[in-house]
Amino acid sequence: MIKELDIIDIRSLNAKILEKYQVDFSEYALTSYKRRVIYAANELGISSFENLLLKIEKDPAFYAKFESNLIVPVTEFFRDPSFWRKFIEEIKLKFANDHQIKIWVPFCSTGEELISLAILLKQNGLYDKSKIIATEINQLVLDEVVKNVITSKPYELAVSNFERVSPGKHLDEYLQKEGENFIPHSNLFANVVFQKSSNLLDDFSTKFDVILCRNYMIYLNHNAQDKLIAKFSASLFSGAYLAIGIQETLAQSKHKNDFKIVSEEESIFKKV
Repeated sequence: MIKELDIIDIRSLNAKILEKYQVDFSEYALTSYKRRVIYAANELGISSFENLLLKIEKDPAFYAKFESNLIVPVTEFFRDPSFWRKFIEEIKLKFANDHQIKIWVPFCSTGEELISLAILLKQNGLYDKSKIIATEINQLVLDEVVKNVITSKPYELAVSNFERVSPGKHLDEYLQKEGENFIPHSNLFANVVFQKSSNLLDDFSTKFDVILCRNYMIYLNHNAQDKLIAKFSASLFSGAYLAIGIQETLAQSKHKNDFKIVSEEESIFKKV
């Protein structure tokens, strides 16, 4: 079991991953990233840092599992219900008469935000004209999104949050019961394209009407946050929406003037 790593270990690990798999973790916030590395290694039964480097070098299948454990999961459906109420209100007003809504959900992790979004688009008659791209750096994680098994405790929280977003509506029409668990209906993914991305700043040949990237930037250092905000700015149409986590901000970014505030409390912004 690995109990501690120092900054030299982390740099060696990042260099090995970049060299072997062209994935750059060097701009993740050190404290949380180090914690995730230790967790991921121990989950896979690695006894030492040297053994971890050797397995990463020699075993791509091991690396894929290790990388999937590094990704910070979003573990709650309809997290921050007041955000979702404000967000869907804005989207309905903005795109009521549009023929298509192009949405990017980067770093979609295990899919809770993506599925929450799809359900609310369905409920509000916007899903059929939505085209959603969901990206993640790890293919194993992407493959698991459509098989997202919701056990009883997360399901109870999802129901509670959903009722606060959409009082009087029922979540069960979007989920399918399997034994004691629930899975999302497959039609929630009909307009979703899943795409593996190799790094933070992969380019797209298109622009978007909405980017939903909540509670990810807090795991990056300031430099990487600023690069990501610049990427988001370049990827949005004028008047398009950017939604980030309620603990995240654009205030310190060099690109903050690319956006105007729609809701400071809910961290919703509009591209100028």
